[in-house]
Amino acid sequence: MDNRQDKKEFRDETLENFARLNKSKKKFKHLILIPIVIAAIIIFITVCFAFFFKVKTIEVEGAAKYDPNLIIIKSGITAGENLYSYHEDNIEEILMLNYPYISKVELRRRWPDKIILKVFEESAGYCTEIYGETLILSSSLRILENPDINVDSIELCRLYLPDIDRALVGNKPVFCSDSNYIEKALSIIDASDIAESISAISLENKFAISFLIGNTYKIKCGNSDDLALKLTMTEKILESSQLPAGVKAEIDVTNPSECSAILGESANLEL
Repeated sequence: MDNRQDKKEFRDETLENFARLNKSKKKFKHLILIPIVIAAIIIFITVCFAFFFKVKTIEVEGAAKYDPNLIIIKSGITAGENLYSYHEDNIEEILMLNYPYISKVELRRRWPDKIILKVFEESAGYCTEIYGETLILSSSLRILENPDINVDSIELCRLYLPDIDRALVGNKPVFCSDSNYIEKALSIIDASDIAESISAISLENKFAISFLIGNTYKIKCGNSDDLALKLTMTEKILESSQLPAGVKAEIDVTNPSECSAILGESANLEL
């Protein structure tokens, strides 16, 4: 009896091992098939991209300063090439180098055969003169162009800047000494309610920032500490009845709690 029981248990164990082994083989086959299927999909996609997604149409959006056809040529994108042969960063670098008013480029693909170059252009915000050369600057201080005209003939807010080491079109000026205060001060001034009426700003000395409003008022701010408050005080003074209409004034808001003004011919409006 025991012998038959042992034989039955042996057969059951054998069948169980066989089933387990068969299951392992099937699982192994499935594991082998997975990378094969993935490789086949990758090959299929690659072939599709190589043979079907060819550039047929190229469009430029957002270009106001430059000819879209010239932008396409300079970008290096050509019809017949693969839709995914081009990289946004490379195209942006090339276009910004050749067309300084362009500040950003987005490369958009439209299946199956179109590429759209969305360009963003900066606006001229300031002008300045460096070593006798006139420069047009954006609000972020990128040099947009170097026109062959006198700086006084340009209707932009004029900047008086400290000594500059390098000034290349398409880049920001490289100053000889610490210049962190410059962008900080300009951003605060640009956000003020009187920004549009400012005709010139002197940033040559970080401790003696000043600006002109038209040809009538000179505002002395000292350093950039509490500059937003100083601009607010300037606005309140100009809106008050304390200044005679049309009379030149040199307004000192270096200490916002004790503002003062020099009126008439004694006022020095030079920056």
